[in-house]
Amino acid sequence: GLLHEALTYFVRTIKAAPHLWSAWEDLAMLVDSEQKLHNLDLPKHWIRNVFYARCYVELHKPELCVYICKELTQIGFQNSTHILLLQAKAYETGAELQLARTCCEDARTIDPYNLDSMDIFSNILFVLEDYHALASLAQKCIETEKYRFETCIVVANFYSIRNDHARAIQYLTRALRMNPDYPAAWILLGHEFVEGKNHAAAINAYREALDLNRRDHRAWYGLGETYEIIKMYNYALYYFKEAFALKPNDSRYSNALGEIYERTQKLHEAKKCYWRSYCVGDIEGNALAKYAHVCDLLKDEETTARAYMEFIRTQELRQVKNFTEFSQAAVFLANYHVKKRQYDQACSYARKCLEFPEVKNAAKDILNKITGLREGQQQLKEKESIQQQTSAPIPTAKSTIHEFDSSSTTTID
Repeated sequence: GLLHEALTYFVRTIKAAPHLWSAWEDLAMLVDSEQKLHNLDLPKHWIRNVFYARCYVELHKPELCVYICKELTQIGFQNSTHILLLQAKAYETGAELQLARTCCEDARTIDPYNLDSMDIFSNILFVLEDYHALASLAQKCIETEKYRFETCIVVANFYSIRNDHARAIQYLTRALRMNPDYPAAWILLGHEFVEGKNHAAAINAYREALDLNRRDHRAWYGLGETYEIIKMYNYALYYFKEAFALKPNDSRYSNALGEIYERTQKLHEAKKCYWRSYCVGDIEGNALAKYAHVCDLLKDEETTARAYMEFIRTQELRQVKNFTEFSQAAVFLANYHVKKRQYDQACSYARKCLEFPEVKNAAKDILNKITGLREGQQQLKEKESIQQQTSAPIPTAKSTIHEFDSSSTTTID
């Protein structure tokens, strides 16, 4: 209740002892907006830039954090593991996981015995599904310091990627006994309870994370996902909106909102959400297909066709196919072009369908239909040509003579 007074005293402490990083860390937890950050009366000290980078991660401005970290590396902090790991966290927040992994690996090369933020590194490896790298990291963390809470989280992620969720919960519970004020551990515990179908425990874990940090979008999203699973869509909608408010440029959250709107038959709202997901980057790569599907439900055939065409084009450029959405798009476009009597385009999309077993028979039916339509069209043309030839007038001998006589008549004086 006395947050403003606490903020004032932290600023006084920092002015008296600028090198006291723990004061900067506690102050960062009280900064909940960019405006409040810039209104702080902080001393002009190099460590202030590190503080700004730390705050920008919490305020979901990863690009600004990365910019500051790069500036710091150019003025002598290129071997600072703290700066590298802060940059890795920013990249992870911005969903640039390969860059985040590179920063973590560089930090481990500089100091292989430093376990700070190794839980974040293990999260990155888990999402990248690099089983062997995660196993190696877990082994090295155990050898370095077995009973540290970061080690417990790394080991929990290792068991989770092996689908041993009971052991993962055991290690996360151990980590929370050591450090119960760490929101990320509560969120991971919530994920594990969801995997184990213990939805009540998952909701409690996510709520614990929110009690510690109301700005953690992952906890809001986890609650929304859990309520969606148990089909309490109004609750899910509320929590997804909160996550979206914290990260409006994250396509995963606008996608989640779109799915809830679609489930509750609010198709126009769903359409807007999917379009926004596509416009802000579409991390999952299927927003345009979902947008097209909603347009199809709204009977907007032309918009559906344009959206599916763009979806197929982008999927082929990326050389990564979301098989279900891709096959549905190809079938729709094949039928669409058949209706338009554009048989070459229809054949092209129908042949794309042959790659997918679930729509292969439908594709063959479309190709057979096109062949039949083309044959019928050819037969019709031939019939029309014969009719034109038979209906043309045939000149008679009498008329020919008459025409000759009339044309050759001359006047004789």
